[in-house]
Amino acid sequence: MKPIASIGMILLLCLMVVQSPQTVFAGGFGVSGTFAGHEYKMVAGETSSTANVTVIFYNQYDIDIDIRLNTEAPLGVKFLNLQDEYSISANSQLRIPITIRLDEVITPGSYVLNVYAQVLPSNDEGITLIGSAGLQANLVVLGEAGMVNISVVSVNGLAFPAILELFRMDDETLVFVALNELEIVTQYAASDYLIKAYYESTQVAEHQFTLDDQADLTLELVAQTLLIERFQVVPEFDDSSKVLTTAQIHFELDNIYKPVDDVSVVLRVIHDQTPIEEVDLLQASVVNVGSTTGQVTYYPEQGWKAGEYRFELVLHNLDESMESITSHTYLVPRTVIDQPGLLEGRSIWFFALIGLGGFALIGGGWMIVRSRKRPHTKLGSQQAEKTTTFSNEK
Repeated sequence: MKPIASIGMILLLCLMVVQSPQTVFAGGFGVSGTFAGHEYKMVAGETSSTANVTVIFYNQYDIDIDIRLNTEAPLGVKFLNLQDEYSISANSQLRIPITIRLDEVITPGSYVLNVYAQVLPSNDEGITLIGSAGLQANLVVLGEAGMVNISVVSVNGLAFPAILELFRMDDETLVFVALNELEIVTQYAASDYLIKAYYESTQVAEHQFTLDDQADLTLELVAQTLLIERFQVVPEFDDSSKVLTTAQIHFELDNIYKPVDDVSVVLRVIHDQTPIEEVDLLQASVVNVGSTTGQVTYYPEQGWKAGEYRFELVLHNLDESMESITSHTYLVPRTVIDQPGLLEGRSIWFFALIGLGGFALIGGGWMIVRSRKRPHTKLGSQQAEKTTTFSNEK
């Protein structure tokens, strides 16, 4: 029984290794790739993407080898664009993208997919031992699906040549679904999705949406090709008094596509979460392709006050098809304000300490009165020490 048990353990270990995403070798032949353990979630009639699901076969022999590729899948699942046989040069690797397509009629449920290969023996090359290696993935066929039609237009409402990248949002994980040019018109599983649009490697749009069962959803994204490239707020101080005087506002816009009409740039200023004013930085009938810069000296109408300032740069056009906001937050301390008020810039802890100090003084007076009738205690000494320390810090 012991030899049989040992053989069983060895076979189980081999199965676990083959299903691992790590590289697995049988002699000089090995396999790895993202197909291992990958979980497809698809609906009937859907075709998976080839972007990031691959199987990699390794040839560690000093001679070229030929391999026979085999796949295993349930009825209604087809592997696309695969050859029966491949050649791998000596000491090199072969990367094969894995694409599957589901028939229009397939029973919802969970399935197992296998891709494996065998080294073909060759008398000429002296290959007599047959090595084999493979990987396993999972397929979940969903019963609920909807149709989605996604396209992109420019801020002027014209068709835009974007590259679309679609992700399904599984809990907190983004699962790549599709990569298409210009538009996506396909049926997908009912779920939450994230769509991103790119132009010359720059992201110009992003949108989250929910696709319900039996839905027919049309989305038209607006490409933001006029971007805020740079936004700076630089404080300036009086040389002698070190008091804050003004702030220099610098901004740069980058137009990566075509001229954009009726553009405005506004500086929105918020003090301690309360909006105090808006300043027009740019009003342009058209912004051409390339860089547009601007600078303005800012001073609050009511003067600087201690506290938190939030500066927001708002970029938009008249028809509101384009809007972009970037911001910076600064803490202005009392030490750089000319004659700040007593309570200006004080945090809530300051008022809490004042209250505690008041209680401490009352408690200290009460202890003094009590001390006339009986000896001092350690507790009374500690209270007096805390009150004194608080006064010193003040």
